[in-house]
Amino acid sequence: MIGKAITQIITEDAAIQAIINGRLFPVSDYDQGAPAIYYIVQVTPDYVKNGPTMQDWRFTLLTMCKHYDESWQLASKLLQAFNKANRKTKASIKLNEIHCTNITDDYEFNINTFGQKLEFTVNTANIKIT
Repeated sequence: MIGKAITQIITEDAAIQAIINGRLFPVSDYDQGAPAIYYIVQVTPDYVKNGPTMQDWRFTLLTMCKHYDESWQLASKLLQAFNKANRKTKASIKLNEIHCTNITDDYEFNINTFGQKLEFTVNTANIKIT
């Protein structure tokens, strides 16, 4: 569910799309080349009287580019896009708080690409698990 909101934030940003040209993939498709953004989402379910809900999420975005400066430029644009989305509704999901908690350099020797791993936390309005 939160993946739709993440996708909407990234695809709505013209500056990001100018770099990746629609190349947004789940981390399971990690071999799609560069420039691209790969993502993975985790959730911590919270249990209430009516059953589990999803409120606190963690997600990681991996930027992959052929040049180091381009990978940092893409990471910066992602930070800006997610800061703008804070406290907004995307893909029918109210995003209460979005925080980038860590950024790490990455280099993939086997495909000669540079990247940044951006880790985020996001709190949403309760989403009922059905």
